[in-house]
Amino acid sequence: MERAQVDPSWFRLSATALAARHREGALRSRALVLAHIDAIRARNPALNAMVADRFEAAIADAEAEADADAEAEAGAEAEAEA
Repeated sequence: MERAQVDPSWFRLSATALAARHREGALRSRALVLAHIDAIRARNPALNAMVADRFEAAIADAEAEADADAEAEAGAEAEAEA
């Protein structure tokens, strides 16, 4: 699995702040999901907190959101040009 380009400050932000940065376009869903998956995988051996994951589904969800965002943006641009 590919690794995320992680800004360590992401892990100090609240979910609300992360969502705001995502809406502003400063964070991409896929990058944020990959960063958290990396963090979970790094820490879970010591914590033994996860017995099952849905990492692949989370990545697919993030990609689907990115595709939907791109389609919405393209539609808005087409409307603006009309």
